[in-house]
Amino acid sequence: MTHKRLILFGTRHWKISDIPREIRASLEVLIRAFRPDIALEEWSTTQTEKSGLADVCGSMDLPWDSIGTPPEPKFRTYDYAEAADFPKSADVTQYGPLATQEMREEAMCGNIVGAMSSRNVALVVVGVAHLHSMLAKLSKNFEVKGYAYRLEIF
Repeated sequence: MTHKRLILFGTRHWKISDIPREIRASLEVLIRAFRPDIALEEWSTTQTEKSGLADVCGSMDLPWDSIGTPPEPKFRTYDYAEAADFPKSADVTQYGPLATQEMREEAMCGNIVGAMSSRNVALVVVGVAHLHSMLAKLSKNFEVKGYAYRLEIF
């Protein structure tokens, strides 16, 4: 029996205009190494600019789809306004609320399961804050491997 495989890559949400060449190169290496049938990404439906991953996929003839959550109030997470006394220039936000993050991850998992119904291997790009949790959740139904660009997590 062949197991469906997911290759998760935790990173920031890079738009086509700001994706660093190191991240682009990392995505290209993952695509060449694992030869996914599709790339799935946690991408906002309100984002007006194309994702960097979608651009990479276009250049490598790989289908891309979003597995992100819609802009509904139930999926709203904290923003800079909830960052205590940190100035916006500190680039610090409060994480959560935990129940909302969990609901978002469950919705993303459902989107991934649906997208994989006719696929065998996918590259799945999620925010680095979701990497560990998504690996744990998805390992119940898929063979999973996880990666992240080192400088983004240290």
